[in-house]
Amino acid sequence: MRNKIYIVFASLFSLLPLSAFAQDITPNELVKIGETGAKLEGYMPCEVADPACDASKLKKVSISSFSIQKYEVTLGQVKACFDSGVCKNEKLKAYMDSLLTNKSYSFNAPLMMQREYAESYCANNGMRLPKPEEWLYAAMGNEIKAYPWGNEKTAGEYAAHPYTYGSYPSEVGSFAKDYSASGIYDMAGNVSEWVAGERMGVYEEGTKCGNPYTWPAMGNVDAVKIYERFGIGDDVQGDPVGVRCAKDN
Repeated sequence: MRNKIYIVFASLFSLLPLSAFAQDITPNELVKIGETGAKLEGYMPCEVADPACDASKLKKVSISSFSIQKYEVTLGQVKACFDSGVCKNEKLKAYMDSLLTNKSYSFNAPLMMQREYAESYCANNGMRLPKPEEWLYAAMGNEIKAYPWGNEKTAGEYAAHPYTYGSYPSEVGSFAKDYSASGIYDMAGNVSEWVAGERMGVYEEGTKCGNPYTWPAMGNVDAVKIYERFGIGDDVQGDPVGVRCAKDN
């Protein structure tokens, strides 16, 4: 299909200091969602250009059991992947090496990367990008809610604050309450995340679901909820975005 535009699930950079809650990260740790062979009842997120993008627009879908990473892929994980010889993408390595010189970028912070790098990293580790419905199920389960923890707006306490240019992402697991019922961290805050598939809908000025050129807003709990998703625009398809990988059970 010509001019494909891919969906981005957005969560945003933190403006806050790291909390005292920092997880011990196991590289590529997966959380199994559903028993092997089971079918789960979940939802597809709203389309981009739907001015009434809300819970009433969610479509029920059947999802096969899957596993998804507990945390966003970190700079340290990607370095370890190259050090072990598992990762092979030389462009990703050069990009990673450039970030390793930045003393402000933590090893335990998500590594923002272009889509081709994200696909390569997941494939090298025997995984793939999550489907949109899988991502939303991991964040919300089969019960519609505004945020992984429920419906209360608690920016800054439960999740990272929205992105401001020039800041860096928080270390993964820094916000103890940004935790879904499935046991997945940072699905309401920190960084945007790639998912598989084509963009849903076309961005139009003034829509509720967000402007794809400014990366709103998973984690921006004053504006956009976890099921109000959007696509990335043509002019920023190559911009770096976070990733967590998934696989079939």
